Amino acid sequence: SVRSGFDCLPLFAQTHWAQIRREAGGRVLLAGSVAGDAEMMEAMVELIRWLNKQRLRPMLLVGANAFPAADDRSYARALWQRAGGDIDLLHTTSALEFLSAIASARLLVSGRFHHSIAAAVTGTPFLVLDSNTPKIDGLMELLGLPGRVNTSGGYLTERLTETATQAIDQADRFVMAEADRKGLRDLAEANFEHLQ
Repeated sequence: SVRSGFDCLPLFAQTHWAQIRREAGGRVLLAGSVAGDAEMMEAMVELIRWLNKQRLRPMLLVGANAFPAADDRSYARALWQRAGGDIDLLHTTSALEFLSAIASARLLVSGRFHHSIAAAVTGTPFLVLDSNTPKIDGLMELLGLPGRVNTSGGYLTERLTETATQAIDQADRFVMAEADRKGLRDLAEANFEHLQ
């Protein structure tokens, strides 16, 4: 028989909820995407410029305890060079630092699956970009949130900035309700039914 399940990150976040720091501030976190191309890079650079004009402090979220992903390193270098240093780097080295960074953000923009899940479970508005698998689309369908940015068909810079404006101005539309977050935890529990 087949049973739907979900990633275990919501369970980890719930278990360590009291240890996830939430700091006030206007920072917007950006993260890479394994499906990024030149158009997406240019759109992210323009988003960084727009965020700085809005005084929203863009930061590139990277990190790992050891051996950071090669595509993250190359994306960070390329974005830093293209943005002319107009973005700060936020390097996290633990799961709690990672969750705390996302929980403290005003907005997350990412093509990363686990970054998006972290934003959903911590109540942070987020936008998702293309990835290299359909799991991002499946995630957004499951969550029922409007943060999917279509990266094909041109005018990506305009669409990304417009959707980011909506997510900042109407944050409640881009955040999961607690009942829905509990639903994710319930789905994640299915991974452990065989242990009971």
